Amino acid sequence: MSIDSKVEEEFRKHLDNWRRHCEEVSIISALKPYLDCEAYRSLVAMGKKVLHLIRDEYATSDYNDPVHLAWATLIREITEKSPEIPSIEWGNTTQVRHHYLKFLDDYLANRNLS
Repeated sequence: MSIDSKVEEEFRKHLDNWRRHCEEVSIISALKPYLDCEAYRSLVAMGKKVLHLIRDEYATSDYNDPVHLAWATLIREITEKSPEIPSIEWGNTTQVRHHYLKFLDDYLANRNLS
């Protein structure tokens, strides 16, 4: 899928702002402060047209990335779905990421996102 350069530029701007916000609240263990951010809401509002970009960022994000633990929430908010994850794997961030990336691959392959 080809992403319009203006859409990608807007995505990168919001992502950078969200990362900065997450760095500021990184001492907090709850997820809500990470999501209480205009940049996050802007990413959600960009919707399905940026799922390819989200997938690529999530796949390559470092575990030290301040938004790393919130990718799944962003994906759920945009798609209004989430993958089935066995309860034994809920605390394993590597397995959770694997399930979400497979979910996104399947979702993107089976949806018209234009």
